[in-house]
Amino acid sequence: MRWDVIVAFDEGDDRPAFKGCTHDISVAGASILTDTNIYTTSLVTVLLAIPPLNSGQGRTIVEIRGRMRYTVHSSAHCRFRIGFHFESFTGDGRATLETSLSRRAMVRGLETAS
Repeated sequence: MRWDVIVAFDEGDDRPAFKGCTHDISVAGASILTDTNIYTTSLVTVLLAIPPLNSGQGRTIVEIRGRMRYTVHSSAHCRFRIGFHFESFTGDGRATLETSLSRRAMVRGLETAS
C-alpha cells in the first residue's frame, strides 16, 4: 500500500518536513520511501494519510510519534527507504490504523478468492 506520509521534526530540529509514501506498514511500524536521506535518533511525528475504501470519502490522517530505525538507499525504487518504529498514536489513531489494515486485508482476500 502506498499511502502518503509527512515526516515532521520537533521544533528544536531546524529541518523541514519531508513527504514520502509507505512501502510497507503495520500497527508496529512502517517502511517509508522518500527522495531525501533523512535520519535522526530523536522522536519524530509521522502524519499518515489513509485513503478511503469507498469513493466520495476523504482521507483519514493519523498522527504517530516514532523513531527511525534505519535508512538505506533502495535502488529498486530510486529512493531512500526509512524504517520507523511507532511508539505512540494521537487519539484513536492506533485503532483507526488497525481497522484500516484489517479491512484492506479482507478486501484483498476476497479479490484473490474470486
